[in-house]
Amino acid sequence: MLLCFVLAATFWTLNSLNKTYYNIRISYPLEFVYNPEQLVPLTEPPKEVVINVNGKGWKLLRKALDLHIRPARIELPNRLSANYLTSRQLRPYINAALSSLVLNYIITDTIYFNFEPLVKRPLHLTLDSLHPIVAPGFKVSKPVSLAPQRVVVTGPASLVNALPDPFPVHISDSLLTKPYNRQVPLAFMPSNLVKSKTRQVKVVFNVKPIPFQETNAVVQFQGENPDVFVGGPPTKVKLRYQPAAPTTRHITADSFTVVADITRINLQDTTVALTVAHKPGSVKTVTVLPQKVKVHLKNR
Repeated sequence: MLLCFVLAATFWTLNSLNKTYYNIRISYPLEFVYNPEQLVPLTEPPKEVVINVNGKGWKLLRKALDLHIRPARIELPNRLSANYLTSRQLRPYINAALSSLVLNYIITDTIYFNFEPLVKRPLHLTLDSLHPIVAPGFKVSKPVSLAPQRVVVTGPASLVNALPDPFPVHISDSLLTKPYNRQVPLAFMPSNLVKSKTRQVKVVFNVKPIPFQETNAVVQFQGENPDVFVGGPPTKVKLRYQPAAPTTRHITADSFTVVADITRINLQDTTVALTVAHKPGSVKTVTVLPQKVKVHLKNR
């Protein structure tokens, strides 16, 4: 009984595979052929297209199992005039690949791809100055040595041509207070498309403290104390300050506010301590010299 069932099933299957089926929808593989020394894909091109075919059951089964299916080869010229192919343009490629299936029509209306010319461009290198790498109160002392000073970058034209020249080399270290001498990785984004044979750059520079600067500021007396006389010529003190980072912005005495609170007078020596109530954001530290001023009492 079992043998009869197996024989019947085998006969039915063979008979079905020998039949011709019409208007069958299948996905057919595509293969883009191009010169990798002239073109580069920015995104992965389409791998298949949906078509309607007629064919024997054997051939359709082989396609379903992906057995020895020859993809439709789309050969791209070195200079592309468009980034798409319509179903009408695809038809010759698919017909050339189909061996025993009959193409009725292509269901996919249009396929899109994104290839660009592969170009090479030399770039000079420079140290990235947008990201702080030294500790506050320190600066990178020139000259900065980069080896090599120039690299050749390869990739899609739009990405390579958009790179700045000189190209900033970023170092991951920060809060440096001592001389720097290291090999720094050189990477371009996206790294899978934009490449260079140079993988590392030797970066050497010195780190020095930013010099202190001095200015004179007028003391502003605040508070109310009926026993203290605050009239007369302006009282000036010396300010010694250090910028947090090198800057070309001009800092003047008016950028600081030095305050003396006469309600906190020291009666033993008739002095008032000074505080810096305001300083520029670019200033790291500031010292007032002297740190207190003498005031006059009205009853003395």
